[in-house]
Amino acid sequence: MVELRRPPEWGPEPVPKEKKILRIQDIFILWFSLGIGLLVMQAGVLLVLPVDAWGMGLSFFEAIIIT
Repeated sequence: MVELRRPPEWGPEPVPKEKKILRIQDIFILWFSLGIGLLVMQAGVLLVLPVDAWGMGLSFFEAIIIT
């Protein structure tokens, strides 16, 4: 089980160099969220594209309401 800890309070000073560590899970979360964000934009484009271009042919306003 993963133990969650509160980050220490540093105030206005910069984060110490030894605390600036990107672990594998941090890099995975960064790239996974980027992939999801790009996927959402691609799905949104498919809502607005005309039907003959493999889209759903909705207006921009209708696509905004759906999303």
